[in-house]
Amino acid sequence: MSISSVEELCFSSLNPTPPAPGDCQANIRLKEESSRAEERQKLRRQLEEVQKHISYQESINNCECNYRRLVDADALGNTPSDGVKPLEVPPPRFNPGSNGELVHCSEVVVKGDYEWRIEGISWLLNALEQNEANFAESCTFIVAGEDFSLVYHPEAGEVGYLGQSQRGSLCIVHHNGDGITFRYKALIKNAEGQWVQWGQEGNECHTGVDTSGRAFGPDVYFAESTEKAPHSMGIFGMSHEELLKSSWIVDGSLTVKFELEVRPNVELDPMPLRKPAIEVPAQSLSNDLMSMFEEGRAADVTFLVQGEKIPAHSQVLCARSQVLERQLYSGMKESISKEIRVEDTQPATFRAMLKFLYTDDLSIIEDLAKHAHDGSGTASCVKWKMATPFLQNLLSLSHLYQINRLRIWCEQKLCDNISASEVFSILCQAHLYEAKQLEKACLNFIKENLPQVVATPDYGRGCKEWPEIVLKISASLACLDERTAHPAFEAFRAQKLEKAEKSEKAWLRLCA
Repeated sequence: MSISSVEELCFSSLNPTPPAPGDCQANIRLKEESSRAEERQKLRRQLEEVQKHISYQESINNCECNYRRLVDADALGNTPSDGVKPLEVPPPRFNPGSNGELVHCSEVVVKGDYEWRIEGISWLLNALEQNEANFAESCTFIVAGEDFSLVYHPEAGEVGYLGQSQRGSLCIVHHNGDGITFRYKALIKNAEGQWVQWGQEGNECHTGVDTSGRAFGPDVYFAESTEKAPHSMGIFGMSHEELLKSSWIVDGSLTVKFELEVRPNVELDPMPLRKPAIEVPAQSLSNDLMSMFEEGRAADVTFLVQGEKIPAHSQVLCARSQVLERQLYSGMKESISKEIRVEDTQPATFRAMLKFLYTDDLSIIEDLAKHAHDGSGTASCVKWKMATPFLQNLLSLSHLYQINRLRIWCEQKLCDNISASEVFSILCQAHLYEAKQLEKACLNFIKENLPQVVATPDYGRGCKEWPEIVLKISASLACLDERTAHPAFEAFRAQKLEKAEKSEKAWLRLCA
């Protein structure tokens, strides 16, 4: 290398090329986004503390309610006037108006559950090695005032914090030091969205023993004791590598749940036996209205949907939808004929909407969505997901008839059912109905799965038919919010308005 070239190299290293203005703006914007992310994280930690305090207070309130009930039943003898709870067992006594006593063992039991999902689980071993950790652990949650967390060890190695060698794969860890009495079930979600129990139900009772950091689970055992190891380690007896290839991994994620029943350390107190209370039947209004709708009894209005007649009851419809009330009682032709023609929907979808109007029960709609069928009679839902076309049609109907609760539910379920082949049509619908949360979910999905989305026929057709949607996608990919991208949208709408005005003038000249 010549001396002149060396001098040029040194000069260029001492005088680097200044960054472009666009790079500086992008860096500033990224720092602002990072600052907002830190603030959101801080708020999440504060929310966790509030939830922890609420759960603890609920546990205290449950104990106080139980004490009050026992005092009202004279089950604790004479309590001191200063309100201090008696520490001694009350002497035997006669219960007037009773022919015996009742000891209730489960009344103070508190039930709870906690769901935990590990996304991108194929990267778990790498992430643990980077963090110098042996296992993944959930946040602490509270049931009956007791602190727990969930732990997954991919190598079925040492778990818990006892200082003794406990080994296992998926387990629950107790974090209080005054003992624990509880039962638990370990459940794993399969590809159909169903919870399947792994192992037997655990029944643990440890009173007066320090259980802080002790782990419990179907395959947990003490390696340094005479306790025998389980016949097979790992979830359903599978190693971590076998688990990754199994059907328990859905979209790259493992979803587990522990159901708990915790019994606080409360004495068994006798209660006087009373005459059995009269059992009042559960409410049946929604079932009665559904029966009346399905049988068509006393119907006074008919919907015509693709040639199929669906009888209904105008009073119920008017109470549930202002749009239907105007159609039936505002002097429109439907108010006279009592017959309403419905276009652009399937009879099954319209029936589903009417069932919701009669019952206000979203579980009925959810069941219909999961079993929706296309014209060929085959199930159109994939695995456990709902049928997206059914949800989109139902969203259109709920928007048309201004049924807000059903509309918001449809938006929520569509957020959970976005796929590469259908995201563009869902985004267009969200844009038309100004469903901001659904629109945001679609844009985020497209940003994360851009190659798969761009390769779909819907995206190709949409570039010509929905240019404003394509502009929104471009703004999202550039990480621009609505305020920053506002000039681009204003220019697009101005051009669209100008074209419309030119077309109108040309039409007027032809007419002249």
